[in-house]
Amino acid sequence: TVITNGSVTTKNTANTWISGIKFNSISSGNAWFDDVVILDTTGSAPLNDYLGQVQVKGDVPNANSAVGGRNAFTPTTPQADNHLNVGNIPANTAQYNSDLTVGDYDMFRFPSLTALSVLFLNEWAEIELDAAGSRTVGLNCYSGGTDSLGTAFAPSAGSYLLFNHVSPVDPNTSSAWTTSNAGSAELGVKVVS
Repeated sequence: TVITNGSVTTKNTANTWISGIKFNSISSGNAWFDDVVILDTTGSAPLNDYLGQVQVKGDVPNANSAVGGRNAFTPTTPQADNHLNVGNIPANTAQYNSDLTVGDYDMFRFPSLTALSVLFLNEWAEIELDAAGSRTVGLNCYSGGTDSLGTAFAPSAGSYLLFNHVSPVDPNTSSAWTTSNAGSAELGVKVVS
């Protein structure tokens, strides 16, 4: 099936550009998506131009942070290892990592990348506030000793909300990602307040 739409407004009124799209799961069978193109001539976001043929590579963590103190969150049982509680498909609400200490991180490493050109890293996370009170958290990209913390947001009590953080350049070099640097970057979350 081919779906084609034109003159469709996809942007949130508070933004001048779209930062992501989400395909909801279907009730049965498989759904394969190819050649998803969103074109717009306005906005000033990085990567606002048509990129041509690209591949989106999705990964889930395969290890905790290599930096001491960067997995300060507490994992639930039965998974006693932080990275095993995230990236589960389908999501398992009984497996999660939690923390209430301002300044704590929960950062993760990912499988190695093969030789390719990396245009940007895009971290996605579903986060829930599980108790009364208020907190703010931010998604973080860590590369070569430098953090790039996204805008802090307030999770919702009792329901998971989906957030993302786009890293169009390597925060350590302020230049385009190299395969090596993208492959060794760590992604995760920080308790901001």
